[in-house]
Amino acid sequence: MKTRNIRFAERLVEHLEKIGRRNNKDIYALPLTKSTLPKATTFDRFFFDENNVRIEGFVPSKQKAHKTILFVGDTGSGKTSLINEMINYVLGVEWEDPFRFQLVENQVSSDPKIYNKTGRIAIYKIQHMEGFRIPYSLTIVDTPGYDKNKSDSDVSIMEMIRQLFEDKNGILELDKVAVVSRNWLPQTTSTQTYVYDLVLSNLGKDLLENIIFLFTFATDREPFILKTIAASGLSCLKFSKAKHPLYFKFNSSDCFGRNQDDHISESHWWMGLTNFEGLFANLSKTATKSVSLSKQVLEERKLLEARVDNLQPFVKNGLKQLEDLKQARRFLSACQVRLETIQNTDKNGRIVREEELPPGQFATNCHRCNVTCFLSSQKETTLQCAYCPQKCSWNVHSTGSKFKWCEYVIPTSSSNDKEKYFSELKNRQTAKDELERLQQEFGHIRSALLELKNAASRSILRLEEIALVSDPFWMRPSSINLMIKYEQKEKLPGFEEQVKRLEQRRLKSVAISKIKKEETLFSLDD
Repeated sequence: MKTRNIRFAERLVEHLEKIGRRNNKDIYALPLTKSTLPKATTFDRFFFDENNVRIEGFVPSKQKAHKTILFVGDTGSGKTSLINEMINYVLGVEWEDPFRFQLVENQVSSDPKIYNKTGRIAIYKIQHMEGFRIPYSLTIVDTPGYDKNKSDSDVSIMEMIRQLFEDKNGILELDKVAVVSRNWLPQTTSTQTYVYDLVLSNLGKDLLENIIFLFTFATDREPFILKTIAASGLSCLKFSKAKHPLYFKFNSSDCFGRNQDDHISESHWWMGLTNFEGLFANLSKTATKSVSLSKQVLEERKLLEARVDNLQPFVKNGLKQLEDLKQARRFLSACQVRLETIQNTDKNGRIVREEELPPGQFATNCHRCNVTCFLSSQKETTLQCAYCPQKCSWNVHSTGSKFKWCEYVIPTSSSNDKEKYFSELKNRQTAKDELERLQQEFGHIRSALLELKNAASRSILRLEEIALVSDPFWMRPSSINLMIKYEQKEKLPGFEEQVKRLEQRRLKSVAISKIKKEETLFSLDD
C-alpha cells in the first residue's frame, strides 16, 4: 500500500505547543525569535527559521529569493486576522486540518471586536522551507491601525514607517504595499478615504505598480467597496489603466474554521486559497523596489509640516501687527484733523471743532471743508456735494461719522487753543514714531515669514516631483471641512478630540494651499 506523504504543516504542528482552541480547531503559535534592538527603535523584529524548529525530512531551502509585504489599514480592518490567514496558507494548511497556526497574537479569542491594537510595527521574517506553498522567503510588516479616535495616530504611524525605512535593522526594500480595507463598508467614508490617501501620499512614485488592495470580510461577489472607491476619486485610480486598483478578497473570520459541515465557512476558505494563489503569483512577478524614494517623501513631508508649524506664530504676530498699524494710522489721522481744526480759526476769531453726536445719530462730513453737510449717512446721487462750500467730490466725505463740525467764536489770542495746538503737535509726533516702529517690526515679520514660506514652497515642489500623490485628500481644506462636518454629525466616541485635531490640520492645509497659490498668509480663511 502506498503511504501518504506527510505535509510540512502536519510535521510542524508536532513540534509546537498548543495555546488554545477556536471553532473546533487547535491553535498553535509559531515559535519566533525576537531580535534585540535599541530601545529607541519603533519596531520589533521576529524570525521564523531553522533555529526555531528542526523538522525531520524538511530542511531550510537554499532558495535565496525573498519578498516583502507592508500591511497598512485602519483599526478594525481585519489586517491582523488576514496576516494569520496568510501564514496558514504559506505553511500549507488545508481546510480539513484540525489545527491552525498563529503568527500575530490576540487571535485566539472568538470575539470579532478584538483587534490588534499594538502601538509598534512588527516585522516577521519567514525563512523559506521545503513544503511551503510559496517558492521564496517572506517578510511581513504589520503596522498599527490608523485610529481616528486617537489624536495624531496618522502622524505617529507615518513617523514609525519613516524610521523603519531609515534604520539599518528595518526595511530597505519592498515588493508590495497592501492596503487592507473592510469589504462591507456601504460607502467609502471620509475617514476611510483619508486613510487611503494618507498612505498613498507618503509613498514614492516608483511604488505605483507595487500597491494592492486586500478586502476583508468579503463574499464570492465583487467587493462592494470597489464602486465607492471609484466614486470617491481616490488619487491612486488616476494612475491605473484598469477600472479599479489591483485587489484580492478574503474572509479571515473563517480561517480558524467553524464546523466541518459549514459550507459557507468552507467556501470562504477556498475563496481565500484562490486569492492567495493569485496574490503570491503576482508577487513573484513584481519588481522589488528600494524604499529610498519613499523615505525621501516621508522626510520631505515631515520637513513641510515643521516649516508650516513655524509659520503659524509669524502669521499670528503679523495679523496683530496689522491691526496695531491700523489703529496707529487712525490715531495719527485724528491728531492731524484736530490740528487742522485748531488752525482753522478765521480773522473774526471763529473756530471749527468736532462735537460728538448722541448715540444712534450719524453725520456726513467733508474733510476738506471741515463742515457737516447733513445729519445722515445717505449719499446724494450727484457726483459732487451740494452742501459744502467747495462743492467737493464725495470721495473726501465720510458717512456714518459719530461727530459733526460746529463753529464757535473765541478770542484769536486764546491761550487755551495754543496749549491744545502744541499738545496735538506732540501727540502727532508720538503717533508718527509709533507708526514707524510698528512698520519696522512688521517688515521684520514679513521678511522672516517670506523666508519660511519659500522654504515650504521648495518642499511642496519637491513632493510634486517624488510623491505618488502630491495633492492628497487629507491636505485639502475643503476635504477637511467635510470630515469635520461628518464627525460633528455622527458624534461617535472621541469625536470632539478628532474635531480639534482636524481643525489644527485645517490651519496647516490652508497655509499650504495659500503657499501653492502664492497668496498672502495674513488670512487663514479659505
